[in-house]
Amino acid sequence: MSSQPSIGEPFLLSSYSIPQKKPGKLSKKSVATSLHATFTAKGSSEGYVSTLHPVISHTLGPTISFACPAVTCISSSSKTNICTTYAAIASSSSSTSSSTNSDAQDSIRVQAQSLNEDEGIEELGFCELEVKPSQISSLSLSSSGCLTILSRDLSLQSYLLSVPSSPSPTPTIITKPLPSLTLAALAQSPSRPSILALTSTHVLLASTTTSQDEVALLLWDMQYGVLLTSHNFPVPSSMKESGGISAQLVDAGQGQAVCILSPLESKKQQATLTTVLVTSYSVPLTSTIANALGKALNGARWIKKDSSPVAAAPYNEDKSKLVAEMRTAMDQNRIQAANDLFFSWAKGGVLREAEVEDEEVKRNEERPELDYTFVKDILNIVLQVGKPANAPYSSEVVRYLLGNKVVSTAMVEGGILATLRVKGDWKSIETAFDTVVDLTETELITTLYVVLAHHRLQSAKSDDNVMEVDQPASSELSGDIPSTASFLAMVLNYPTSSTPLRMAIRTHFKQAEDLATLLEISSSWLAQWNELPVRVLPTVKELRKDENGAFIFDDIVFREKKRGGLPNLSKITYFVQTVLDAGFVTLLTYTPSHKILGQLHARLDSEIARSEQFQYLRGPLESFVQAQAKAVKEAARKKEKGKGQPTTDWRQRRKQAQAQAGLSIGVYQLEELLL
Repeated sequence: MSSQPSIGEPFLLSSYSIPQKKPGKLSKKSVATSLHATFTAKGSSEGYVSTLHPVISHTLGPTISFACPAVTCISSSSKTNICTTYAAIASSSSSTSSSTNSDAQDSIRVQAQSLNEDEGIEELGFCELEVKPSQISSLSLSSSGCLTILSRDLSLQSYLLSVPSSPSPTPTIITKPLPSLTLAALAQSPSRPSILALTSTHVLLASTTTSQDEVALLLWDMQYGVLLTSHNFPVPSSMKESGGISAQLVDAGQGQAVCILSPLESKKQQATLTTVLVTSYSVPLTSTIANALGKALNGARWIKKDSSPVAAAPYNEDKSKLVAEMRTAMDQNRIQAANDLFFSWAKGGVLREAEVEDEEVKRNEERPELDYTFVKDILNIVLQVGKPANAPYSSEVVRYLLGNKVVSTAMVEGGILATLRVKGDWKSIETAFDTVVDLTETELITTLYVVLAHHRLQSAKSDDNVMEVDQPASSELSGDIPSTASFLAMVLNYPTSSTPLRMAIRTHFKQAEDLATLLEISSSWLAQWNELPVRVLPTVKELRKDENGAFIFDDIVFREKKRGGLPNLSKITYFVQTVLDAGFVTLLTYTPSHKILGQLHARLDSEIARSEQFQYLRGPLESFVQAQAKAVKEAARKKEKGKGQPTTDWRQRRKQAQAQAGLSIGVYQLEELLL
């Protein structure tokens, strides 16, 4: 199997209808199931069950249900291969299976048996697990001895079972429990999830989500308690009106699993449709830390958060008191009181200028200590997270934290831009583009779509023939919303990656008209770039000194254009390429976009021709570029020398740089793994 875990797209193998059974036919212990097995019985002509191999299939009744998947053994006798399949019947209309009363038990008994050469059953050992049978929702045992139990409260527990090699008068099974997980976001009763143990530590889980509109396939590493990979697909349309869905996983071998979806109840008195899907998967043979690293956050959606009391805040007593008082003030909607509390604290630690002579120390002292946890708590308090959109909040504190560049988008559930959109605080959103360094592409494009939808809605009010389609919530369309062009310029100036940006555009900009609007704005910017004059030598006004005293080029013309919303040329072409990659086919179906595409082609051609002409200057001007870089570097070195730091020979500096590079450990992150 591949070392990289993955789950393939399921494909439909079969679907068939099961007639509604009249009540009273089956005992309370019988459970309708869609598990396929082969059973050899003479004179039986009920129903249909199969192992997906028609040669060894047999017909049984619709009231037959099986306790577990079938086991097929191949043996040779007299030069003939005999295929024997063993199936354990749980219940039927003509036969019953013996079982103990499990409702009154507090543990389950596990017995290991094997078939000897004479086809007799040999006892290998037994053990008892402290699990109530009545609380078991699904269980699975892999060939390597991994017994996994999913409880009705969605707790997932695995045990490694092994049989002692030396014989014993009372054979027992050695059990080794693995770290347990408590899952969330999965549908519970009446829906039934299913698990399939794959290796000694890997488990595949199938279940409908709490929204009942999609099925989740989750591949867990029970050794480290992380989700290696997952795949979601929509619930079949024939089951959307059912009262619940039973998901069952059966190992199909060769890295494949059968997922059987059966409706438990139907709101309409008619035959229900069972769907049989096949999905491929790849899983490592063993659990390794290398595969678990970086996966700690994959299962955040599916793991139940600890509801135990929160530990004491990791900051001092003054901050704890401030947080408590501000929370009380905000709960009482006393916004000004919360502002006074915060800014009084922020100014309380500022030293008077007469007490500090060093300017650098003075700047550091004037800024209060704003650590991550403290800022996160303050931000959630003043934004009234979790309360209605019209709840008052403190924009002054939010802008103070944004201005100090201490806000991360992960501090607020759903992202900082989404929260500010609901509040209608577009001025703070504009500040966040300059001060928050971890805004995601999804946040940027979602907010851009809200801006575009707002202006589209405004234009639609004057045109009764325009339909309002896929409009954002009215709370997001409040406040002083900037123009589409100015906000798009902010999006382009923010650093992004091409792949997530393309996926975000494809997700939110599904209408060709919206894509054409983005390209039309980009085309107008390209036209402005085409009109800019080409200057070979800078003027005296365009030369200025940097912080180290070296002369550098300052493009005044471009800065004036940038104030008017003109992004850099490279960012415009990058965005245009991303939009075309995401929705070129959609644009072709929209006739008005053809003119815009033609304009883009013409304006980009002129810029390409100009760039090709400038390429001839790279060689002659390369020496001047190196001289300028050296001058800037020397100016920085002289400034450090002026501060009293010792200077060394360039050979020694290079040797020190190489030594420091060898000791560098690079960027790292801290993750918690369950061992």
